[in-house]
Amino acid sequence: MKSSSPRNIMKYNGSEFSPNDADVTYHNWMLTYPSALTSIEQIVNNTKGKRISLFLDYDGTLSPIVDNPDHAFMSNAMRAAVRNVAKCFPTSIISGRSREKVRKFVGLKELYYAGSHGMDIMCLVQSPAYHTTKVPNYIFFA
Repeated sequence: MKSSSPRNIMKYNGSEFSPNDADVTYHNWMLTYPSALTSIEQIVNNTKGKRISLFLDYDGTLSPIVDNPDHAFMSNAMRAAVRNVAKCFPTSIISGRSREKVRKFVGLKELYYAGSHGMDIMCLVQSPAYHTTKVPNYIFFA
């Protein structure tokens, strides 16, 4: 039976939430760790004239967390998204897995790979034409 008492509603920045909701925990977390998506204009303005490199983790970022790590496969949509972003920015996959294992799971030649938490790094034999040899000024990790 649902309570007929009015809910205790709180407001913050125009958003309403109940202090009993999991939203409170999420909201508090977002105050401490805001999403880059809310600051995209600022990020774009700060990176004008600079090179961006993108570093991505494999497990839990590009693939779902699963019970059996050998079944943590990227979706085709995710692979296409990574391929497309790699056309714009030097893109690296860093993993706790072995470099060769994560390279086989991702299957994209145009990326840089680092295994064993960055202790085993493989660079591209030849940089793609859209990448210059200039060292990036901004590095984003995901």
